[in-house]
Amino acid sequence: MPLALPRLIMWRAVAVAGLGLVLGLVLGLLRLHSDVDEELLAARTLAQLSQHLALLPQQSDEQALRTLRLWQSEGELRHLQLTVRDAHGHPLLSTADEPPQLPPTVAAWLDRWRAPESFTVAWQVARPQGGAWFIALSARPDSERSEALTFLLEGLGVLAGVVVGILLVMGWNTRRALAPLGTMVSAIGALQQGQRDALRHLPPMPVAELEAVAGALRALADALAQAEAEQRRLTRQVLTVQDDERRRLARELHDEFGQRLTALRVDVAWLTRQRPSTDPAAPVLAGMAEQIGQLQHDIRATLARLRPWPAGTEGDGGAAWVEALTALVASWQRAPGVGTTFQLDLRCPPASDAWPWPDGLAADVYRISQEALTNVARHAHARTACLRVHLSADGHLHWAVEDDGVGLPALGEALRRGNGLAGLKERVWAQGVELCCQPLSPGAERPGLRLAADFTWSAETLA
Repeated sequence: MPLALPRLIMWRAVAVAGLGLVLGLVLGLLRLHSDVDEELLAARTLAQLSQHLALLPQQSDEQALRTLRLWQSEGELRHLQLTVRDAHGHPLLSTADEPPQLPPTVAAWLDRWRAPESFTVAWQVARPQGGAWFIALSARPDSERSEALTFLLEGLGVLAGVVVGILLVMGWNTRRALAPLGTMVSAIGALQQGQRDALRHLPPMPVAELEAVAGALRALADALAQAEAEQRRLTRQVLTVQDDERRRLARELHDEFGQRLTALRVDVAWLTRQRPSTDPAAPVLAGMAEQIGQLQHDIRATLARLRPWPAGTEGDGGAAWVEALTALVASWQRAPGVGTTFQLDLRCPPASDAWPWPDGLAADVYRISQEALTNVARHAHARTACLRVHLSADGHLHWAVEDDGVGLPALGEALRRGNGLAGLKERVWAQGVELCCQPLSPGAERPGLRLAADFTWSAETLA
């Protein structure tokens, strides 16, 4: 299939070239008429000179000079010089005008290339009073060369104008034809920053080739969107499997270990009652009872992390979810040896438990809060940390964890690791949101860290 872009770029250039040819032809024809007129005038002047010179022997000196001067005033020899001298060599008449002067550099270059050859034709004319006049006709090559050079420069000027016109038109045509490339380059740059909408909304291109490229970019954006949607779906399935596994482990811990530990604690209590207080085994039994109690406490804490709210309430942001977030912050506030003051900024409308929520969002917000606070406690060495969860009635949830700790010197590397922040980022991304991760106080001695994400949804997106 013929390409439209070269044709669009070249057709105006071809038009300018044709116009230049027409202009050159017109100027050539005008110069032709001018040269013909000049040649005819010079031929007539030379014929009149021949006539006057033929009559010189029959005229007196005064009459002959008057005739020649009248002829000189009416015409001019072309590239020839007439000189008339008397018998003593005194000049009586000369048609020598100042020839057109060429620049010295140009004249020297032309002389080196090819020096002009001049000639002179001389003869005597007898006078009626006696004696003779000496007549000489000399060639003037400088005049001819100057005239030829002028014609050459005129032609070069026309040619240069045509070339400049072609270049200007081609430049304008090229810029006009390729102007949509700027839009495509900007869209590709936006794609590199994760914004595919610019590719999807590329405008129709005026050139078939550019429209083909734009169509390919739109198809690429759609394919990337589909691939990312599929990847998000698979990630959600993996996270769902993980959550299901947590619930299964929690159920087994509660049903198996809980019952067995309770039975073991009852047996230890029975043995303790059967032994007198002075029995050497009494302290051992008391220690066993204490260890069983601590083990039950640890299992309850593990159950709270694995299943922070009652079964059946994982998918909404109701009271159980609010209580779970509150308990999470409180557990870190009570944790021994942490040295960080944990705060909760929770804004949740009372009717939020009746709203439709995106699949798994409530659980994901709890899990990312859990992971973020764990990172603060383990690595930040912060004085204070705050979990912010702001839920609005228009289907918007703002989540953030901020601390005033030492920050992360290798933030990009931490986000690429297979756990910790990387897992947190993956869970946020699975909800179709990008995690914002940046220092809380850039440039400070303790820059801290701020993790934030904004989740939005509507009834249409949940349908």
